[in-house]
Amino acid sequence: PPIAGATRLVIEVWSSTGTPRAVEVTDLERIHHVMDFANARRSCSTPTTYTMPAPRTNVTFYRSSTAEGSIGAGANFFVVGCGNSSGLRHATEQELSAFLALTSVPS
Repeated sequence: PPIAGATRLVIEVWSSTGTPRAVEVTDLERIHHVMDFANARRSCSTPTTYTMPAPRTNVTFYRSSTAEGSIGAGANFFVVGCGNSSGLRHATEQELSAFLALTSVPS
C-alpha cells in the first residue's frame, strides 16, 4: 500500500565518516511532496543479495510514533520499504537530483 497519513519524517544523511545526521521535518507540505515522490517509486524488486546496499540519504515517514515507510537513495538506486515489503529500484540521475532537492538538510 502507498505511504499515507505521515505527520512527520526523519531525514538521515550519512557523511563520508559514517556518522549519520538526522533532521526531523513536520512541515506538512514538504512531507506530502516527499511522500508523493516515494509513492511514485514504490515499484521495486526483491534484492538478490541477503543484505541490501546502504543508502546515503534515508527518509522514514511517521504517523505519530509509528513508522509508515521509508525511501533511501544511494549512488544509483533507491531502497524502498513500506509495510512488510522492501526492495531495490534503479534510480536515474534526474530522480536522484529531485530526491536530494526534496530531502536537503541545512549544514
